[in-house]
Amino acid sequence: MSNDDFFDGLDELKDKLASPSSISPGVNAQPDAEGSSPSAMAGTSSERWRVLYEISHLFNSPVYAFDEILEIILDMAIRITGAERGFLMLYDEHDNLDVKLAKNMTFDSLPPDEREFSRSIVDSVISSEQGVFTSNIEGDTRFSHLSSILKLKILSAMCAPLKITLRDERGANADHRSIVQLTTRKILGVIYVDSQSVSTEFSENDLEFFQALANNATTAILNAQLYLQATTDEVTALFTRSHFEQRLKDEIKLGQKSGSDLTLLMMDLDGLKSVNDLHGYQAGDRVLRLAGSIIKLRTRGIDISARYGGDEFSVILPQTTLAGGEEVSRKILSSISEEPSVDGRERISLSVGIAGLARDDTAATLVKKADLALYKAKQDGGACWRVYKPEYEETSKRTDKL
Repeated sequence: MSNDDFFDGLDELKDKLASPSSISPGVNAQPDAEGSSPSAMAGTSSERWRVLYEISHLFNSPVYAFDEILEIILDMAIRITGAERGFLMLYDEHDNLDVKLAKNMTFDSLPPDEREFSRSIVDSVISSEQGVFTSNIEGDTRFSHLSSILKLKILSAMCAPLKITLRDERGANADHRSIVQLTTRKILGVIYVDSQSVSTEFSENDLEFFQALANNATTAILNAQLYLQATTDEVTALFTRSHFEQRLKDEIKLGQKSGSDLTLLMMDLDGLKSVNDLHGYQAGDRVLRLAGSIIKLRTRGIDISARYGGDEFSVILPQTTLAGGEEVSRKILSSISEEPSVDGRERISLSVGIAGLARDDTAATLVKKADLALYKAKQDGGACWRVYKPEYEETSKRTDKL
C-alpha cells in the first residue's frame, strides 16, 4: 500500500465512522448469525469482524500521522460499543498515564470538566493486564461501591489494555525441560468506554472483540511511535534530513504531476558557532530547540520542517507560491528577532533562502537553488531572506548535493 492510499484509507474510515448509515449503535443491534441475543456492541458478529479486518489493514500500513491514528482508534471504539464516552490513555515519558483523547458519542472532544473516569477500573485493568467489562455496575460488587462510579453515575463500562510482550521465555529445570511460561509485558495505555444508559450492556463476547481492537490499536501506536523516533531530530523535534529528502522527492513528483506550486526554504542560524564557543554546546542546543519550535509554530500542518544539518533548517511548503514563501520567512524571522539574547548582548537570527519549483527541477536542483539564495542572504549580512535568481549561479561557488 502506498502512503497516498494509506491516507485515503484513513479519510474513508473517518467518513464511515461519522456516517449514520455505517455500523449502527448497540441499541439497534440484531441477533447475529449464530442466533445469540443482541448486546451493546454495534452490528452483527460478521460486520464487527469485517470492520476489524479493515482497520487492522490500515493500522499495519506505513504510518505518518500519529494523531490521526489515535483519532481513528477512539472513534472506532465508541462506534462499535455504542458507548456515550470514550477515552484513550497512554503513558508519557515520565510513566504517567495521560489522557490523549476523550470524546462523546458524536465524536466531539470532551471539555476538561467532563474528562473524569473511573480510575479504579483503569487501575484494575493495568494491574491484571486483562480487559474488564461490567454491564450492571449497581449489581457488580467489584465496582458498585467505588466513589468514582457513584459520582459519575456510570451504569456500564469496558476497558482494555494496550499491551506488548517484551519477553516470552520458558523456564527450565535441571534436565532443561520446559516447565513454565515466563512472560514480561509492557502496558502502553488503555482504551476505556462507559455509559449512563440502561440500554447499554456489555458481554464477554463484546470484551473479546474490544480486546481485539485494542491489540490492533497497540500495533498502530507502536508503528507510529517507531516512525516518529526514526524521523524526528532529538534536539529540535523537527524531521530529520533523511526524512526531508524523501518527502521532498515525493512532494516534487506530486507538484509536477498536479501543476501545483511548491516552495522550499533553506535556513541557517547566524552565529551559532560563536554561541557554542562562548557558552557551550548546551546553550547551542537551546538555541536550536528555540529555532525549531518557532519554525514549527509558524508553519502549517502540511508543511515539512526539518533540521537539515548542524545549524541549517529546511521547510517544504506544498501549494505555496514564492510570495507565500516570503510571508512565511517574514513571520519566522520576526518571531526569532523577538526572542531574548543568549548572553544579554547578542540576539540570535536566521538567514533564509527561498526557491520555487520549476517544471524540470529535481530534488537536488531545487535544494541547490534555495541554498544559493541562502548564501546570498548570508552575504548581505544575514537576518534576512532572499529569493533565488539565476544570476546567483555565477556569483557563488557554493554547492550542495542531495
